[in-house]
Amino acid sequence: MIVSASALRFAPEVPDQSLAKAAYDEASINLMRDADGCTDHLQNLLGGIETYFNEGQTSRLQKAFSDPADPTDLRILAVGTKHTVCLGDNWLEHAVKAHNQPTLFVHVSLDEEAQASCVKDFQPKGGAMHKVKCVDLSDALHWSDLRETKASAGCVYNLIVWMKPLIMKAVTTSLADSSSVLLMDTDIIVHRDLRQLLAEGRTSMVQFQNEAYGLPNTGLFNINRNASEFMHGWMKEALTSYLDKKPTQLAIKKFLTSEEGTPFKNDMRLFKTNQVNKCGRKAEYATHYNCLPAGRKKILMQEHGSWNATSGKCSGAGELSLSKQSSLFDQELADLILSEGDQEIP
Repeated sequence: MIVSASALRFAPEVPDQSLAKAAYDEASINLMRDADGCTDHLQNLLGGIETYFNEGQTSRLQKAFSDPADPTDLRILAVGTKHTVCLGDNWLEHAVKAHNQPTLFVHVSLDEEAQASCVKDFQPKGGAMHKVKCVDLSDALHWSDLRETKASAGCVYNLIVWMKPLIMKAVTTSLADSSSVLLMDTDIIVHRDLRQLLAEGRTSMVQFQNEAYGLPNTGLFNINRNASEFMHGWMKEALTSYLDKKPTQLAIKKFLTSEEGTPFKNDMRLFKTNQVNKCGRKAEYATHYNCLPAGRKKILMQEHGSWNATSGKCSGAGELSLSKQSSLFDQELADLILSEGDQEIP
């Protein structure tokens, strides 16, 4: 088992658990109910974000990666909502075709609509070779308590963004071996098997897409079970970054440039831009269609011959976003999710 030098440098801190569990649950409900005060509730949640999942939710996540009969040399994770169903459909269509060895794909659904689409449309894509699993985590957000206003969409979006590193920490700490899990945003098109790409950094605790100036892009990263301290340091910055449009991106920048985080750069590998590129610029292994507004993503994918979504509602020329008949809340949340990272880091 590979243990990094920085992992031995200092003992892990216990996550902030200043809120009693009952109060913490109340804050997650109030974030959905109280549109005017949702930022206060968001701060309470982010202050102890590592304790967000209950035992049942953590168990569901870890169980998806615990079957010894599943492929273990490449595990790929994606997180989605009803707003990303079509992107997810297209992402998986390309990803399964790009891999010629058995691969485990796990889609974590943060609402019931995403879970239904995963079961109906995503799972059959695995065919005889690959394994596609759908994890229902729709209870992680209190949708039934939601007061739908445009103002509250930003708070819900911020919490959804933090689900990704939180889920990654939960699943990798339970791995029985030194293998890893790769998280991918669903606006990434995979062109070829990613095993060789990851093998080049197999001694690294974390591997990221290169955003700019030696800093990682949080939409594509691979971590192993030894990265819990790294993930803890990253998530400790949640409170300092929650007002930013790209909160996880800013948080990891702050962590890696801090005295505590700088040593972890020795255990981090960034993919070369000719291997994985951004803003729709094609690369050898994968192309990330970030840096683009929601309405431009699908258009550019179609221009590049990279739109192959097969489910009925996604295969045509329609928009990625929800219909205009949707609530203002849903329209705003869809725009935030689909436009995440629509500008390059200066």
